Amino acid sequence: MTSRATRCMETLSVFGELEWFKLVSGPDSLRGYQQVPYLAWRYDSPGEGVVEVFERALQSKVERTMVSDRAGSAS
Repeated sequence: MTSRATRCMETLSVFGELEWFKLVSGPDSLRGYQQVPYLAWRYDSPGEGVVEVFERALQSKVERTMVSDRAGSAS
């Protein structure tokens, strides 16, 4: 795992226990083409108010999809 991925995981873990985490950037190792960088994660049990914290932090700065429940309703 890269130091960038480790720092991201440590930062995200402040808000709750991570169920899974993925950070992708650079060329696709199987196909060889350049990928669009993205970061994805899911909390096992997020702390109180976590969705609101991220919504405020990310307002119009990045393209994002937030799924706040396991049923998959995206916002």
